[in-house]
Amino acid sequence: MVPLKLRLRNFMTYRLLDPPLDFSGVHVACLAGPNGAGKSALLDALTWALWGQSRARSDDDLVTVGEAEMEVELEFAVGEHALPLDKTQDERESGSGGRPSLGQAQGNLSSGQHRYRVLRKRVKPGLRKAGNSLLELQVAEDSDPASEFFVPLTGNTIRATQQKIIELLRLDYQTFINSAMLLQGRADEFTLRTPGERKRVLGEVLGLSRYDAYEARARNEARQREGALAALQGEIARLEEQVRMRPDLETEQRATQQMNEQLTTLATAQEQTVTALRKAQRLAGEREQRLHEAQEQAAHVAAELEDVRRRIAGLENRVEAYRGVTSRHGEIQAGLQEYQETVGRMESDTRAVQQLMTLRQEEAHWQREVASARAKLQADEQVLLERVQRLRELVTARSVLEQRLQQAAAEMASVAALEQRLVAARQEAEAAGQQITVLRHQSETTVQQGKALRAKVEQLGQPGSTGVCPLCGTELGPEGHDRIVQEYRGELERQRTVFRENEGSITRLQEAEAAFRAVAGSLEAEIGRVRGKAQADEAVARQGLEAAERAAEELADKARVLKALQEALEARRFAPEAQQALDRARQAQAALDYDPQRHEALQQQLAALEPWRAEAQRLEEAGQRLPEEAAELERSRETERRWVALSDETGRRIAALEQELTQQPDRSGDLAQAETTLQQTRANLAETVQALGRVQAEVERCGEQELRLQVQRQELSGQEREKSIYDELTFAFGRRGVQAMLIETALPELEDEANALLGRLTDNTLSLRLQTQRAARSGGTVETLDIVIGDESGGARSYELYSGGEAFRINFALRIALSKLLTRRAGAPLPTLIIDEGFGTQDSAGREKLVEAIGAIADDFERVLVITHIDELKDAFPVRIEVSKSAQGSRAEVVPL
Repeated sequence: MVPLKLRLRNFMTYRLLDPPLDFSGVHVACLAGPNGAGKSALLDALTWALWGQSRARSDDDLVTVGEAEMEVELEFAVGEHALPLDKTQDERESGSGGRPSLGQAQGNLSSGQHRYRVLRKRVKPGLRKAGNSLLELQVAEDSDPASEFFVPLTGNTIRATQQKIIELLRLDYQTFINSAMLLQGRADEFTLRTPGERKRVLGEVLGLSRYDAYEARARNEARQREGALAALQGEIARLEEQVRMRPDLETEQRATQQMNEQLTTLATAQEQTVTALRKAQRLAGEREQRLHEAQEQAAHVAAELEDVRRRIAGLENRVEAYRGVTSRHGEIQAGLQEYQETVGRMESDTRAVQQLMTLRQEEAHWQREVASARAKLQADEQVLLERVQRLRELVTARSVLEQRLQQAAAEMASVAALEQRLVAARQEAEAAGQQITVLRHQSETTVQQGKALRAKVEQLGQPGSTGVCPLCGTELGPEGHDRIVQEYRGELERQRTVFRENEGSITRLQEAEAAFRAVAGSLEAEIGRVRGKAQADEAVARQGLEAAERAAEELADKARVLKALQEALEARRFAPEAQQALDRARQAQAALDYDPQRHEALQQQLAALEPWRAEAQRLEEAGQRLPEEAAELERSRETERRWVALSDETGRRIAALEQELTQQPDRSGDLAQAETTLQQTRANLAETVQALGRVQAEVERCGEQELRLQVQRQELSGQEREKSIYDELTFAFGRRGVQAMLIETALPELEDEANALLGRLTDNTLSLRLQTQRAARSGGTVETLDIVIGDESGGARSYELYSGGEAFRINFALRIALSKLLTRRAGAPLPTLIIDEGFGTQDSAGREKLVEAIGAIADDFERVLVITHIDELKDAFPVRIEVSKSAQGSRAEVVPL
């Protein structure tokens, strides 16, 4: 990973770092500036952007004091060893695939590098809302380093996106700070870890995590084969049980076949008997059917004869009635003529009534129109009256609002002074918090070193004892034993003193930090209260003044409209067309010739003459229907005579059929018994056929199961072979297999690199050795990763006995060796080496040697960033990144020398 550009907003002491800090063209540079200016904060921004981790206890502690959110945007380059993130694990391991558009050299990037951009944001929780975070990952689509076209690679969740970044870098946070990054106060991070943790870090550097994946896959495959074996063994047992049943099934098949043949013969004989009985019964049934049909016909003839006789009676009555009506022809015609004359006079009066009703409806309609127009004008008048009154009130309140606006401005002026006090309190609290973090880490380091020393003292035993040195393995006499124990105890007491002093300082700083934060909290509350009240008062006053100005303009116009409306109401100048139409309707009603009494007399006369109209209709009907009804009466009498003859013939046929049935015997009982017997025989035969089919299917299935049993046994043998292979692969890919072999082969390389640099830093007075095994107290050996330091006398001492400058040089040499090992193992240049302070523990000669060592290894890295606040070292590097701090926040810029 090579940093290219870093942009910050509200991150720790950086309120806004934009334009971003541009690392383009930087090879070796130092970050210089006073303590607390924000040098280490740049490294925290880098690790927080990539892994979401830093020195802070929580993400919210990284947000600039007084702000609610922050964001960090980092653009970086990754070598060609980082394959596209959408590839599978196998494709990443094989190196196949890739994006052609990113495979070319990108401007001033190294050949095969790709540009990526990560954006991480954090919003602090509030009183009524939870905090939230955001993480985005993008890849540059264009090879031009100045291009801003990026394609998103962000996952569905922050966790998924973080996993993509780790896979892209092939580093997690712990491995990074244990190899390529020497943080302030944590240069001994690797050496102070337990042997197991050292091995894990070394495994990450060597890229052994892929073998963990291989081991997991092999173990998973072995478990799948184990499950398959269990399933196959169960299936084979089941098949063997079924195959053993075949002889019994074949015996049952033969017996069932014999029973089937016997029942088939019996059913054939019974079917012949039933057929003969059914034929005799069918003949008897046909005679009964003919008798039944004859009886139904007789009933039908009787019903038809009765219906014809009723129709004849009705026709006779109607013919007699029609003849009575036609005899009164003259009387009916005279009454009808008088009725029609009265109807004519009545129709004339009815038309007059209809015209009168229409005119009255028009009158009512126009009356409503006039009333509606008057009501609308009156409603508008009331609205205008209320609006004019409201406008006059708004205009009157203008002077009061102007005074309120002046008071709000005075309150806002007092907020500025409170904010200056708040910034000062927050800065003091932040400074105390940073000092507490450094002191706590120093205390943790002291505790770890003290635990290691106590373990060494316990291993050596009581004073005056003899034994083997736990560091070099040489025999110790009583004097040598007591001398080493005394040295350990003296060093342990010094560490206790340092720890107590640190704890006292931490307590005082915590009290100061709490006091400053309490002051800041009360100031924040006071600022919020004063600002909120002033802003609310100002907003209300300004809104009221604007309303008063608009009201003054509107008042004159509304008054003119109101006066015109009131004059129109008084003069009745509204709905002129409706008033004219109302007058016309009333005049037309007066001109109509209509007498209600005359109309009522005509209605009474018409009601008295109404029966003659009905009599005329009956007379007309009698003249038309009398000939037809007389003819129909004659035809009905002829039909009656035919139905009487048919009734006599049907009675004679019924008597003959009843006599034949009395001479035929009934065989229905014998037929029912024969059918029942045949049905039972057929049911037994069906059960036998079904049983035979089932047994035959079972026999055939047993044959198929024998073949399948052979196949399953062969499959079982193959699964057992594959499980054995995957068990062997699981061990081979495990920590005691290939991984242990690779670590063993890498240790000489790591020792050589570390000793080459350590020799340069100490004039070849110190060397180190990495020991992977040591003798156990109970006998045998145990796996470990101990660091043994040799001096110019040829002896060996524990690393914990070294402190100050010597310890830093040992840590520096090991960490640089780890970084260079990571360089070669990754298959591409290790891009970046970061050294945060550490020079303060060195004397002048030691610092010169460290600067010389950094220059010697610089060509092995694309970026080397050294953080220092020692003035004499600022000019020892070709490029300086100057970090400064002001009231507006920290700033950083590249200053070439």
